[in-house]
Amino acid sequence: MADSSLERAIKSLGLEEPDRIPLLEMGFSRVMMEGILGRTPFASNTFLCLEMASKGKADVVNEGIAKDLIDRNRKVGLDFISAGGGYTNDVKATVQVDDETYVINGRKVRRSQPEAEGETFWDMDKFTVNWDKERALAHIEELNADREEIMADPSKATTVLDMVVKEVGDEYFVYGGADGSWGPIVSNNPLLVKVLMWMYTEPKLVKDLIEAYTRKAIETGKIQIDAGARGILMAVDYGYSKGPWMLPRQFRTFVQPALRAQCDAWQKRGAFALLHCDGNIDAILTDVVEGGIDAYQCIDVQAGMDLAKVKREVGHRICLIGNVGLKILEYGTERDVVEDVLRCVTSAAPSGGYVLSPSANVSVGTNLTNYFHMVKAARKYGRYPQSSKKSKPMKIQS
Repeated sequence: MADSSLERAIKSLGLEEPDRIPLLEMGFSRVMMEGILGRTPFASNTFLCLEMASKGKADVVNEGIAKDLIDRNRKVGLDFISAGGGYTNDVKATVQVDDETYVINGRKVRRSQPEAEGETFWDMDKFTVNWDKERALAHIEELNADREEIMADPSKATTVLDMVVKEVGDEYFVYGGADGSWGPIVSNNPLLVKVLMWMYTEPKLVKDLIEAYTRKAIETGKIQIDAGARGILMAVDYGYSKGPWMLPRQFRTFVQPALRAQCDAWQKRGAFALLHCDGNIDAILTDVVEGGIDAYQCIDVQAGMDLAKVKREVGHRICLIGNVGLKILEYGTERDVVEDVLRCVTSAAPSGGYVLSPSANVSVGTNLTNYFHMVKAARKYGRYPQSSKKSKPMKIQS
């Protein structure tokens, strides 16, 4: 008998073999969402959402996002849904400065690519902050205040999540998102540079800063779990194309305790701890796993991560998610896509504990045709049982 999407996801996260390999996607671009839904979406459409929220229509926006996510899953055949907070009516109107620069909710941002409209922006105001010790100490106090505010009004972290859970919480694996171990630092370039320096010169300050981020993340995750999330995804990016941002001993000193604290808190709440991490983290892979995660999403093929090697080293301890090449999905032929899916299936599916998804996500992608080629190939070649024998990779069937 076929598993439901929820059963399929839980079995895979538990290192078991479901009926077939489940599918997860962290985020689609607006262009791809339009193609999937056949309508203008709210999800992945930041400009539309901000415009309507600034006019007092946040409820319409949040309901629209929830509906888009659910309809997308049904049309694509995904087994996981990511959902969290939503928009509020206190949003300021967006002002366009030039072709790619805007003032969004009071902050100057720059869009990364025209194709990614509504998804990917760089906060330019971050580059004006002088991250000295005093500013870092003040920021710790701000994070503590943010945590108290979230605890006082939990709905800020669950607006869309509540709607999705109510509608399809027993059908799909619904997960939320939070991280304080590294994600907020790596996404703030000037702060990242300072923290990497402070690891040598101000180690206590780094620990205090990460602990403040982590306390906030733990409470956010708990709130989402209590609202029905079955897992929390941590978007961390511990590495870049050449390796980890820090030495392994520094990871174990500063980051691993925060990662473990998050995983412990959420797992005790009955949820899975899922990790998204771009970059090459071969040098700290075991340390990351020992931080307590249940799953590792991305396994960055463009940064040189080898899915088969990761499977051999840690696949008996955690679920692996991802590794289909983003460049292949965007620019490859149908055969290229199918061959890459076969590579991933052959490398990671035997014995269970694998979820298929792109390496990272397709939030700046436009090639919906290739995405559906990936989904079709996963269904064709991803049925269990999968052979665990050391043999030649599966060949494309005619």
